[in-house]
Amino acid sequence: VSESAIDIANYEAVDPTSQTLNIRIEEGDTAVLNVITFYYKEKEATINYVAVGPEGATDFGSVSPTSEKVKVLTGTAQGSTATANNAPTFRFVGWYKDKACTQPVDSNWVDDNNKLTPVKADDAAWTDTTYYAKFEEDQATINYVAVGPEGLKTDGTPNDTVAGSVDPGSETLSV
Repeated sequence: VSESAIDIANYEAVDPTSQTLNIRIEEGDTAVLNVITFYYKEKEATINYVAVGPEGATDFGSVSPTSEKVKVLTGTAQGSTATANNAPTFRFVGWYKDKACTQPVDSNWVDDNNKLTPVKADDAAWTDTTYYAKFEEDQATINYVAVGPEGLKTDGTPNDTVAGSVDPGSETLSV
């Protein structure tokens, strides 16, 4: 008798996946089991972590690690940490489910150190997936205000006596 291992969801058969058994029939009180046994192991999924920065920019930030494997049913993701580079200065914006960085991950998955630790539902299986760490140039806005001879009021606004105007009134600079 020849048999092949059957497909079991979220598991893969370990070689040999086909076996042949010669059936023996013995007389007397001795019982002989004629059994074919197949062994299985739980499948794994790959979780990728990718750094995404401004178009044309390089060296904006990194993620570590860039990938990991987890068992699809019983595995726990260890996660990845996003780190912004400083020259020129970039900042980490957040973790996303899509490459365009429009679908943020669950905020409970991200800690104060920018580490993403994805979580699957108890009744779900891990599948191959990718998460994206978004980086952008760090920017600052400078506002210019013309102040008259009386200076500023205590709330920071100019007094009514204005000595002139400023053009432009503000500008945004990369830090």
